Amino acid sequence: RRARATAVIDFENKEVIIPNKAFITGHVVNWTLSNQIIRLLIKVGVGYGSDIALVQRIVLEVVQGNADVLPEPAPSVFLVAFGDSSLDFEIRAFVDALDKRLRVQHEINEGISRALQERGIEIPFPQRDLHIRSLPEGLAVAAGPVAGGAGTGR
Repeated sequence: RRARATAVIDFENKEVIIPNKAFITGHVVNWTLSNQIIRLLIKVGVGYGSDIALVQRIVLEVVQGNADVLPEPAPSVFLVAFGDSSLDFEIRAFVDALDKRLRVQHEINEGISRALQERGIEIPFPQRDLHIRSLPEGLAVAAGPVAGGAGTGR
């Protein structure tokens, strides 16, 4: 009897049934076929006004300081975008086994957070400034705290 599907155990230990046609006609990614080396892609945003070269140096020190990050291909840090609330960086580094990926990513994220905080570099959260061009007639902006408010409205 010929099998019409293949059972695969995924990273969450779930059994996934895949029709064999998908292997023949579709795109299959095998992360460990020819070697175990896996790239990490980590994103971090820092506040506008931060020294870009300093951020790159700090982040690279953290990444290179992790014993499980491979020296080759060399880790890299790039400013990739001017985000809504931050200067957005991508960190690329490699580890030698898939099972190290999440742990190393956690360690790098934790190290980056600590190193930036120690140097006073902010990892901002999304913010929006509201600019009111005009108010309906009879409506005015209060000069002080709102009644029942806790202060400045921040």
